[in-house]
Amino acid sequence: MTIRTRLISLLLACGLTPMLLVSYLDHRRNAENAATIETKAEAALRESAEHRLAAVAAARGKDIEHYFDGVIAHVKSLAGDDTIARGLVRLSRDLKALAAEFDASQVEAGRSELGSYYRGPFESEYRRQNEGRSSGIDSVLANLDPIAT
Repeated sequence: MTIRTRLISLLLACGLTPMLLVSYLDHRRNAENAATIETKAEAALRESAEHRLAAVAAARGKDIEHYFDGVIAHVKSLAGDDTIARGLVRLSRDLKALAAEFDASQVEAGRSELGSYYRGPFESEYRRQNEGRSSGIDSVLANLDPIAT
């Protein structure tokens, strides 16, 4: 090997070694910065989403409160109306009179028809919409008085 070849090799080694070292260190630093930026961006997005969800929940809560305030005002309005009170007394009296017109076999037939609906289509739809839970309709039907059927 000539001195010229050795000198070129030495100069190349002296130039490439720091360049490779600086490139490696810069790559590591950039990777760490990218991870930090990614973590900060993720935290910022999460915080933004939480704030938006909290705002939506608050708005929905206000909507529900407003709805129930309206319902309460309506019920109070109806409760203060004498026509409603008189109508309820009359309805109760008329229902008792209507129930007296039916004999036991008619009441039992009505109870059976009502039970077949609630045990059939109603129960299957209820289970479909409530994760397979039973409506417990048998206990409700057993406690109905003749006026209700």
